[in-house]
Order: sequence, then structure tokens, then C-alpha cells
Amino acid sequence: MRSTQLRNAATAVAVVAALGTVSACGGGKSNTGARQAGAPSGGQQQPVIASAISDLLKVKSSTDKAHSAKVDAEIDQGQLGKTHQSGAVDWSDGYQGDVTITPEGGSVAGAMGMNEARYTKDALYMRMGGKSGGDHWLQYPYAELDKQGANGKAIRQQMQSGSPNQTVLMLIASGDVKVVGKETVRGVETTHYSGLVDAGKLAADTTPGLSRTEQNQLKQQLHDDGVTSDQIDIWVNGDNLLVKKLEQVHTPTSNIRQEIYYSDYGVKVNVTPPPASQTTDVADITKQAQNLGN
Repeated sequence: MRSTQLRNAATAVAVVAALGTVSACGGGKSNTGARQAGAPSGGQQQPVIASAISDLLKVKSSTDKAHSAKVDAEIDQGQLGKTHQSGAVDWSDGYQGDVTITPEGGSVAGAMGMNEARYTKDALYMRMGGKSGGDHWLQYPYAELDKQGANGKAIRQQMQSGSPNQTVLMLIASGDVKVVGKETVRGVETTHYSGLVDAGKLAADTTPGLSRTEQNQLKQQLHDDGVTSDQIDIWVNGDNLLVKKLEQVHTPTSNIRQEIYYSDYGVKVNVTPPPASQTTDVADITKQAQNLGN
């Protein structure tokens, strides 16, 4: 029983981690290709130009200063299924936020009754059991993720430092960034940038605006997640802030698609951990499983 609870906890983390990370665990083959759904054809792209890098560095700076935003996301994690996730997140002091999860189709989140995630500086809380009675929260301290090997550490590091800037940095480091053109997204005039991150080539050469250390860290992040390629498209408004990102992550065993819209930058985000009486700590489950020899 405790072993089953541990597996469920790991699966729950994989579902909610996708919003705060570049990639996520688990999943199976999906129908997305490396350059589908928002990735334009070569005829629509302009050559790689220094001004594109300069523009994206401005996006990085503006996003740092904004520190928070509302998010509205559709996430397809292959075998884990699809979820719609919406709420508000803050990245000024670690990744913090409160997000409602709506499972779609036969997703794992739906089967587990997962409907909310709260991100704090030190732990992730997931509400299980549906909205009508029987609710309880699973607490997953980030320190426990470190015990799950390289992949767990990668998830912890990304969730504690997560922000839209992670995607911007990947796009800058790709060496493949292109300006697609002007497009309107949810009524907002934007500039569309696109690029394909090849994990095997990342950090092969120094990219203007990024240090060698930053590039190596990004490459290590992809390596720890088992990512082979990452197709990134972002749409940026006149204030140099992301309005939308479309990210299609490929690993040897899965394809993950994230489509996230950002709005209301600077929104105030208050995250309160759920009452201890309604919370089960995954560390306690782990200890009990060890004591039972499972």
C-alpha cells in the first residue's frame, strides 16, 4: 500500500511539475512533431540575426522585473494525459503559486482526483480527492526530490527557479532563434520568435548575452531531463513580456507539449500551505514503506 502511495506521489509531481519546468517526467509518444503547431515553415522565417538575441535579452530583463503573472496552460504529457492549469505564479523568491488543475479526457490527474497545486519555496502541495468532500493534500518537500536521483534533482532545481525566463534562455542558447513576424494573440499585438534547441549542440559555442556557465547549466538541465530536442515558440508584447509560449519537448520515450498564456504581470501572489491536519507528507509515507520493507 505504501509503495503504491509513493508511486502515486511521484506521478502527481510529474503532472504538476510541467507548469514550472522546461520539461516533465513520464509520458509516452504523442502525435506532435518537432516543428508542428506554431512552428513556422522555413519560408516564413528570417535569418538568425543579432537583433533577435538583443530583443530576447530585453525580454529576460523585463520578466525578471515583472516577477509574477497569471498563467493559463494546456499541457499534454502523453501517457499521463492532458490537463488545463490556470492560476497565478511568482518567481521573485523561488517559484511560488496556486494553480487549479482541470483534467481532460482520461488523464492520470483525473483518475487521482487531483484538482489544485500550491508551490511554495520549500515544498509542493497537491490537493487530491475532488472538490466535493474527501479532500486531502499531499505535501512533497523539495528535499525529497533530491533523493530521487538526477531527474528528481532536476525537477527540484527547475521548480525552485522556474520562470518564463527559462524558456527565453533556452531560445537564446539554441543558436537557432528566428523572428517569425508580427501576430495578434488574444487581442495583444506581439512579435513571434521561434527556435529548435538541440541538446547535443547546446553550449558548443558561446552565445552572445549568455555566459559559458549559463549555457552549461542549461545543457545539464536538458541532460538530466533526458531531453533530446525542444521546439520553442514565444510571442512577446510591446513591453518585452511573454504573452504566449509553445514548447514541444522530445525525449527518447515521450513527447510533451506545453501551451501557456501569460497575463497580468506583477499580480500579487499569496500562497498559504494547507492545514497540517489535512496534509500527508510524502516523507512520512517513505519512512513507513521502509519500515514495512516495501
